[in-house]
Amino acid sequence: METKETVERYKIFAYGTLMQGRPAHHLLQEAVLLREKMEIKGFRLLDYGPFPVVMPGASHNKVIGEMYEVNGPTLKKLDIYEGVPTLYKRAFLVAYDTFIYLGRKRESFEHLPVIEHGDWNRFLVENPGVETH
Repeated sequence: METKETVERYKIFAYGTLMQGRPAHHLLQEAVLLREKMEIKGFRLLDYGPFPVVMPGASHNKVIGEMYEVNGPTLKKLDIYEGVPTLYKRAFLVAYDTFIYLGRKRESFEHLPVIEHGDWNRFLVENPGVETH
């Protein structure tokens, strides 16, 4: 039986462990892939070790990822996985009509190295010793 939760759809931008071929992609098994490669400008991709963090950046900064459409129950699962509201916050980007998970406390992440090209998959290829979770 369909409920409001299963009928309502939300767009989500995945840029790290939720992407295809990454450890948490199984959480998107009921999602619909809308864009296989998408770029969001004005945000920085940071290296947090086993996973990336996105924070607001300058207009020249960018993050590359995938856009999915999910239902309410999947969105709740993603919130739990992403540690909302402790580690990440889910924010809506009006310009891109999508939700994104951003690092919650700027001061907790400011010291992290910036992945200048903004692509987590490329970063993992360039740094084969990085273990992802």
